[in-house]
Amino acid sequence: MLILSEKVVSKTQLNRKIKNKVLEKINISLDFSMFYTYYLDLESNFSDDECSVAKKLLKSDALPTDLDSKQYFIVTPRLGVESAWGSKARDIFYASNLNKLKSIEQVKLYVFNGKIQNKSIVDPEFYKYFFDKMTETIFFNINDYNFSLSELRNNDYICNNIPEFVQIHNDKLGLALSSAEISYLIDKYEKLNKMPTDVELMMFAQVNSEHCRHKIFNSKWIIDGKAEKKTLFDCIKSTEPENSPHVIKAYSDNSAVISSFKTNKLIIEADNNYSYRDTNTHSVIKVETHNHPTAISPFSGAATGSGGEIRDEAATGRGSRTKAGLCGFSVSNLNIPSFTQPWETNISLSYPARIASALDIMIEGPLGSSSYNNEFGRPCLSGYFRTFEQKICDNSYYGYHKPIMLAGGIGTIDNANYKKGNIKDSDLVIVLGGPSMLVGLGGGAASSKQSSTGNEDLDFASVQRENAEMERRCQEVIDRCSNSLKNIIISIHDVGAGGLSNAVPEIVNDCNMGATIDITKIPLADRSLSPLEIWCNESQERYVLSINKSNIREFEAICYRENCPFSVIGFATGEDRFILMNDKESYIDIPMSLLFGEKEELSIDVNSSELKEKTYDYSKFKFTECLERILSLPAVASKQFLITIGDRTVGGLTIQDQFIGPWQVPIADCAVTSLDFMFKEGEVMSIGEKSLIASVNPVASGEMAVCESILNICSTPIGDISKIALSANWMSSFDNEFDKYSLYKTVESVTSNICKHLNITIPVGKDSLSMKMSWSDNNKDINVKAPNTLIISAFASVNNLEKIVKPSFKNNDETSIIFVDLSDNKKRTGGSALSQVFQTEDTECPKVDNKLKFKDFFEVTQKLIKENKIISYHDKSDGGLITTILESCFAGHIGIDINYNENILDINKFMFNEELGVVMQISNSLIDQIRKIYSKKNINTSIIGKINSDYKLNIFSDDDLVYSNSIESLHKLWHRTSYEIQKIRDNSISAESEYKKIGNINNKGLYIDKRFSDPDMKNIFNISKTNPKIAILREQGINGHYEMANAFEKNGFHTVDVTMNSIVNNENNLLDFQGIVFCGGFSYGDVLGAGRGWANKILHNNVLLDSFSSYFISNEKFTLGVCNGCQVLSNLNSIIPGSNNWPSFLQNDSERFESRIVMVEIEESNSIFFSGMNGSKLPIVVSHGEGRAALSKINYSKLNDNKQICISYIDNDSKHTSEYPHNPNGSYKGIAGISSESGNVTLMMPHPERLIDIKQFPTINDEKISPWSKFFYNARMHLK
Repeated sequence: MLILSEKVVSKTQLNRKIKNKVLEKINISLDFSMFYTYYLDLESNFSDDECSVAKKLLKSDALPTDLDSKQYFIVTPRLGVESAWGSKARDIFYASNLNKLKSIEQVKLYVFNGKIQNKSIVDPEFYKYFFDKMTETIFFNINDYNFSLSELRNNDYICNNIPEFVQIHNDKLGLALSSAEISYLIDKYEKLNKMPTDVELMMFAQVNSEHCRHKIFNSKWIIDGKAEKKTLFDCIKSTEPENSPHVIKAYSDNSAVISSFKTNKLIIEADNNYSYRDTNTHSVIKVETHNHPTAISPFSGAATGSGGEIRDEAATGRGSRTKAGLCGFSVSNLNIPSFTQPWETNISLSYPARIASALDIMIEGPLGSSSYNNEFGRPCLSGYFRTFEQKICDNSYYGYHKPIMLAGGIGTIDNANYKKGNIKDSDLVIVLGGPSMLVGLGGGAASSKQSSTGNEDLDFASVQRENAEMERRCQEVIDRCSNSLKNIIISIHDVGAGGLSNAVPEIVNDCNMGATIDITKIPLADRSLSPLEIWCNESQERYVLSINKSNIREFEAICYRENCPFSVIGFATGEDRFILMNDKESYIDIPMSLLFGEKEELSIDVNSSELKEKTYDYSKFKFTECLERILSLPAVASKQFLITIGDRTVGGLTIQDQFIGPWQVPIADCAVTSLDFMFKEGEVMSIGEKSLIASVNPVASGEMAVCESILNICSTPIGDISKIALSANWMSSFDNEFDKYSLYKTVESVTSNICKHLNITIPVGKDSLSMKMSWSDNNKDINVKAPNTLIISAFASVNNLEKIVKPSFKNNDETSIIFVDLSDNKKRTGGSALSQVFQTEDTECPKVDNKLKFKDFFEVTQKLIKENKIISYHDKSDGGLITTILESCFAGHIGIDINYNENILDINKFMFNEELGVVMQISNSLIDQIRKIYSKKNINTSIIGKINSDYKLNIFSDDDLVYSNSIESLHKLWHRTSYEIQKIRDNSISAESEYKKIGNINNKGLYIDKRFSDPDMKNIFNISKTNPKIAILREQGINGHYEMANAFEKNGFHTVDVTMNSIVNNENNLLDFQGIVFCGGFSYGDVLGAGRGWANKILHNNVLLDSFSSYFISNEKFTLGVCNGCQVLSNLNSIIPGSNNWPSFLQNDSERFESRIVMVEIEESNSIFFSGMNGSKLPIVVSHGEGRAALSKINYSKLNDNKQICISYIDNDSKHTSEYPHNPNGSYKGIAGISSESGNVTLMMPHPERLIDIKQFPTINDEKISPWSKFFYNARMHLK
């Protein structure tokens, strides 16, 4: 074992958080340093040269010689689990020809500088603050860590009694089998005259878990002694009309498929050329939850939640591809230190020892989800965030101690691929992706249980581990197959709950086949795994697929090109038999019918419950106090801390994300993507969620959630309401008769009362019916359960991207603000933010009183949008009318005068009720016409205000000013909650710097100041008969290649997909290309430093080194590196002429991934890409975690003198800046891009290729084409 250690103290932010936590919790003031240390397990010792390379890669050296004299411990990855970091570091070592390495891991070495008692260090109450016991292990001797668990674990329980064996293993393995299932198994095995194995029982439990089989939703119901005609699933399926033209596939695959448009799809052809192909495509939609794993390990739980949903989309039909994602969280009260809210002080609930607090979940969970989406390369464009706790009775509460973690998205599938093929006898069964390890064992069963203190060992076993970069490699393989005119994938299945034990039987059972599987062919990262652990673990980033054996060489070649592991583990058979074996014994040998056979039909018998409503008088509360509290409530307040950590532009097709307008305020009602790079049609998705109402009226909550999702999506030109498809995620504790009865009535009402009348379908969804947490605290049994929660995600196609209406007010005096009231002037406030912040017993809640009127509103509004008659549109939701108005003011950077003409005592009910409604900005010349149109449908409208230039909110009642405040003050108040969390999670100095600028009246926002003429695109195609050939370079983890290829293709280039393996194998010669491009992404997951892994592969592989060195010598060829490509090039400066003074690109000052649109000034430089653009000031996308340009003053001066500085970040005064967030990373003097001395090599952290169409710009302008088109046009003109 070789152990190396960094000499520089690492992760000061992590250290700071730990120190503060230990001081707060146990009153110990600590002085310690943390060093990253590396364990290398070698086949044989490195030579001196190899050791030197290893130390260079790791930026480390031998362990300090005085370590034994110091107090320390190490925190390692969990035993038996190869970390994602370790697998990618190993790939880098292999790519650098260090092939003696078997395994490598990064651990944290904590060295205590001041003397503390030895007993403190080994005290669990002390060291628990230094590690996550669900994903990490702690050792007190540097030599004790050895990667894996020490011995093979087999079942040592011997028994010849079938009933006893089944019962014992149900308890021992936490199988959660019902008594009926136990009886079923005993009967089947006795008839087979066969003893079960532990592997068979675990597989049966996963395949038949509530999580996988949704038994409650398929159960018969008896209410008040009367049998209901429909199961819950029957109710949901009833929403799909037969032969629907809009639902292509429902209820029979990983995701639903809905209609879209013909797509001008950019693909990589079999010959590795990029090309556009007109393709009949559909949209894939799916929304999942990952609640239990997020409760016990927030980062990994949320990360694998997003990763699992991505796999669901990819495994639809014969292969699909995700396009954009959504993410949401429901948690209990945050109790932010030094920012505890009034509504939190009366409720202060503890947590079970292994369960993360709400604040920890909201710090780590979103980081996990965003990290996965970022690294995979999927923009996360929508979401929600809610906190809630409420006392029910002594020791019993509503809350989300078991959180909701929502992960969903929309993807694209070819019409030729949406149906799975028919697997036949002898077709191969293949595992694609990462290896098996001891993670997620029994997760399907574990997530089907209510959480209690007795489940701790099972919780530990069910924790999962994420590796998004591996999933990206799998996706590239799926893309190459599914884009082929002859897709060799017959069928594909994601590996999720239950692992291979669920995925393999399901994929063959769907075709009425059996299978024979060789357990020795399953790839392993841990050789100590038992057969049960190999077969049933839930290691992520894996797919099971089937191909004909005649296609194995083609499949192998695709996987090799993508560095993607796969293994043929077996084959399908025509028998009703499933076998898992090695050459010595069988671990599974049972009929398929035993696994999937009909069990006893479940029946749920409940009595009905009545709800009693009572209203509450809010007139005793001052309006100012109501407004201040509500603007601080997380469900209402700014969600910015959740958004900037996520890459929202990767893929190059984002039209509308969460941020709106030049001032980038996060208030979007919905997310919109373009169908393709033609930027004409697109897709839209939104979320509806009213869980506070569920605490008083679950049925009303469900109905309101559906309508909220539709109001959110209505701001886009959809046309027919029947085009909208919903995903319904049903959450309940299923704990008592009220919860059970109200669940049934909610499903029944949402489907028959709302969806059927609106002609809207629910083709996909998921239930999670174990939303309860129980534990003992100070000899009290505490129970916290979620109210019956329905979260709706709405999806539809958009027929014209130019007609999307934004929720921001425009600075136009000739307009008025109208309120469209869909509640017939009702002002019910039960289940509202107002009720929550004052903890009132208000149970009279909003309802959907008139479905037909709601449908009429949608149809009228769609027509007005088509006719360009609505300037601004924002639906009324959490926080009520005043919040809706203020958010539009924040986004428009404008003030408003509101006229309130009702009883002043009712102002709180009027302003803060959350009845259905919409706020619009309308031209004064159209106001009467539009109000009459709505009036004909009996829809009430009222003119409630006009914008003002005072930058104030003024409320008048009978001409008297009853409230006035500056928009800046209110914006800061609305942003404060986000800032307080950001301050804890990120660099507090950066957070404070941004907070000071929020709402500032002098903020100019984003704008276009173009100092050049638009390029004449006709010139491109008149230059020559052939287009110059450029290489779009890829290495594992790169995810920005499609948008980059599009930008060059649209400017007259012929683009080719070139991987490092294709160069090594002499399939491609770089000298054949006029240009090469290093794209954005996460090469090797940014392990060993962003871009360094890819760069080191080039520097330490002789073929690659010679190829790139020869290419860079020529000044007649150009090179571009963007984001990750910029980082790679900066690490290749030793072989690039004219790069002596280039900076390094290091971690952002904010210590966080930053995704924003910022302003840059284009400098006068020698870069061929920026020719003629100098002096222009333009918005541009940044999305990176390590973008800070670090260099000396001398080198900066040399770059400046040589005109090598291309672009710089600028502040509100158009000056170069290092100030956050104008400069998102802290780059020296605002450097954002540089060039070589000759100007033929350009590297930049921002992304010009992601704002290639003017509809993607958040600015208010009259531009016809994107200013960044000139950037790529210049490259083409350079080669003319």
